Amino acid sequence: VRDENGAPKLVLTNEYGRVRVVPINVVPNEPAPPLPDSLCEDIIKEASEKKYDTLFKAMESLRGKTNGWAKRSFYVDLAAEHWDLNAPESLDTCPDTAAGNLFKGVYFINRAWDVRGGDLAHKVKESAWPTFQSCLETARDALLRSASQDQEDPTPHANLCGAVAKGLQVESCLKKEWFLEAVKRDPLNEKAHAGRLSNLCRKWGGSHLEMHTFAEETVKKAPQGSTLKMIQYDAFYEQWLFLYSITKNKPETKKFLNDQRTKNISMSLYKEVIEAHTIQDVSDVSPHVRAAQWLLILGAKQEVAKELEKLRPWRKIIEDGIVGKALEDPASIDSLIQQLSA
Repeated sequence: VRDENGAPKLVLTNEYGRVRVVPINVVPNEPAPPLPDSLCEDIIKEASEKKYDTLFKAMESLRGKTNGWAKRSFYVDLAAEHWDLNAPESLDTCPDTAAGNLFKGVYFINRAWDVRGGDLAHKVKESAWPTFQSCLETARDALLRSASQDQEDPTPHANLCGAVAKGLQVESCLKKEWFLEAVKRDPLNEKAHAGRLSNLCRKWGGSHLEMHTFAEETVKKAPQGSTLKMIQYDAFYEQWLFLYSITKNKPETKKFLNDQRTKNISMSLYKEVIEAHTIQDVSDVSPHVRAAQWLLILGAKQEVAKELEKLRPWRKIIEDGIVGKALEDPASIDSLIQQLSA
């Protein structure tokens, strides 16, 4: 956006609406290069045309492959993100199969939260709630059917225990049940763990203690070098977000970011898990985005630079958030760090 004098500013937003407005220097950038994974390009193109043939073929081909569940989940999310959110009727003919219902469920999750908007609940328009509710109920039913049609895929329950559980405010026992079913099918499933963590965080009725306890237990059980350990970064990010965006408590925010234990754990995990880890395929993108996000907030400029270099070939699908901004305009990193730590 531009102010009254025409000077460009970056509006930093999150699920609670506007957070900060930051003056920036706009540097023209070349268009994002083609993605290293041509399948992503094909899925995006077809989704924009309301087609899913390539997606479903890819999902079937990945069964039983290394990181197959994570790759399938990524492709489903990618297709849902590029499908017209204002055309739910376009899925009336979606096949009643495990893959079809999984895609339908993820699409209606996206539509629900798009209709609701990213503001605090008391600021959401009353007219948005009925559609939000009905979309999440449609998503829930589609995901449960998908899970019953495919007894191996953890992805339906991974989605249920996250965005669906939060939006429908289901009982704690059901949230946990959905999570446990996901990890029974795939013990190291990162989407399921991330969903469980989000339901334990303070802004969704949990507590910092519950959230950090879950993150620490997950880190302990994860194999050496596993990117599942990035769940600890997610917990740190959620606590920072609560202080920075909800309570807007600047002294506590600074205190948290300057806490030596937080820094030590963050850098130790970076060296163990992320520093030498490379992005081989789509299943590796998310852990590096989350790492870059937290390290940017923490002010670890050198580590951020390393992660952005790894992520740059994938810039086309990392357009949102502070990592997307840093990839688009590397000159903004210093101002982002300064603003996010303020």
